[in-house]
Amino acid sequence: MVTLQLLEATAIIFWMYFLWRRRRFYIMMLKLPGPMGIPFVGLAFDYIRLKRKIRLRTILFKRYGKTVLTWIGITPVLVTCEPQILEDIFMSPHCNNRSSVVDRAISSCLGLGLLTLKDNQWNERRKLLSPSFKNNAVLSFVPGLNNESNFLVTLLGEFVGRGELNLLPELNIWSFKIAAQITMGDEVRNQANYKNGNLLESYKALNNLIPFGVVMPWLRNKYLGRLFGYEKRRLEATTQSNAFIKDIIDKKLSRSTESVSEPALIDRILDLVRSGDLSYDDVMGEFSNIIFAASDTLSITVNNVLILLAMFPDHQDKVFEELTEVFPVGGEFEVSHADLAKLVKLDQVLHETMRLIPAVPLLIRQTSQGMQLSNGFKIPEGVTLMIDIFHTHRNKNIWGPQANAFNPDNFLPENRRARPSFAYLPFSKGKKTCLGWKLSLIAAKLALAKILRNYMLSTSFLYKDLQFIDNTTMKLVEQPLLAVNRRI
Repeated sequence: MVTLQLLEATAIIFWMYFLWRRRRFYIMMLKLPGPMGIPFVGLAFDYIRLKRKIRLRTILFKRYGKTVLTWIGITPVLVTCEPQILEDIFMSPHCNNRSSVVDRAISSCLGLGLLTLKDNQWNERRKLLSPSFKNNAVLSFVPGLNNESNFLVTLLGEFVGRGELNLLPELNIWSFKIAAQITMGDEVRNQANYKNGNLLESYKALNNLIPFGVVMPWLRNKYLGRLFGYEKRRLEATTQSNAFIKDIIDKKLSRSTESVSEPALIDRILDLVRSGDLSYDDVMGEFSNIIFAASDTLSITVNNVLILLAMFPDHQDKVFEELTEVFPVGGEFEVSHADLAKLVKLDQVLHETMRLIPAVPLLIRQTSQGMQLSNGFKIPEGVTLMIDIFHTHRNKNIWGPQANAFNPDNFLPENRRARPSFAYLPFSKGKKTCLGWKLSLIAAKLALAKILRNYMLSTSFLYKDLQFIDNTTMKLVEQPLLAVNRRI
């Protein structure tokens, strides 16, 4: 009896100590609007019940305003889509790191890299990698992008006259090839797992596992992960992706003086290993991070542009007219960087697509010290900050009453100048802007120029029926099917 009472007293003391240590969160909760959800669970069950649909945050913003405090498990999460608050976050020296929960979920699948490194380590790594993404380095990839996009144009020819089909799987293969070849070099073509598609499936599996590792971090416990099958899937996918990268690195390092037939990041970055600036493990994680980040976002962006232009044929016709002026003859034409600069309407359509359907719908940071937001709210250390890119891009206070409508004129020069600088952030903002954003835009625009010059897309799927799902990268509840027809 005494032992039981002692245990109860000890449990009460620990519970009171736990609450006392976290009192700053509960004080904040009294001042900020938002739902707490179920004790110990927060809104995690609602998120799962709605199958991770973005609609959950749409409801929160309508009910509580554009900056909301909620909870996932016992973690306080500040969710916002207000450009001024986003500027506070991006420009603060105390919000540079992602949430530790997110970092662990990503690094357990991809290893350590720019996606997960913190402060000083991130600064040093970024400094070392930045020269590989400067303008001249990026432009050196244009010939390879032309070749791969020509293959894609030829492949799409097989879809002509076959009715409405899902183009995303083919675009996934195309973008993965580009990401792998730009990162690891042309030697990837000799890899069996690359050629048979198993490697792409491994990265797809990792993309699906990471969100579960964030929302349900207990799955990353070795024993619980095994119980629910999470750990088995993670190990299978990481083992295959790591073996692919390791094999190419080992071959490259053993032939340090080899001549390079095509430019690749690996040839520049491995020089940092030879000089001792990066370790072998550093580049293993970094290459996995780069391939993962680049491949999925590129295919999603190109697919979404094709979907929206199929839904809005008047805009597709305007883009086609522009393309015929720059490229009078269709087929497998070459696209230069100078050509891309002439494609103003295509550029506006591309950016409007990234506004309405950003490839990455969320960014998550964590406060390393307390800070005060411009709206007067004080945010203590240790709060997770959820930067809702999707809803920022549709904030009617900024984009007007038709913020949800497809309107490429949003990106006319005069309209760009009139908006707050943090109202549009498809590649993040501030110190941690995506390192490969220039390369991503060139790759997407080049492929779209070739596709839309050669083919006309149509669909019976309606714009109003699009529904969106949170993932590491954006997903649609139902993928619109597209019909492909040749242009003359």
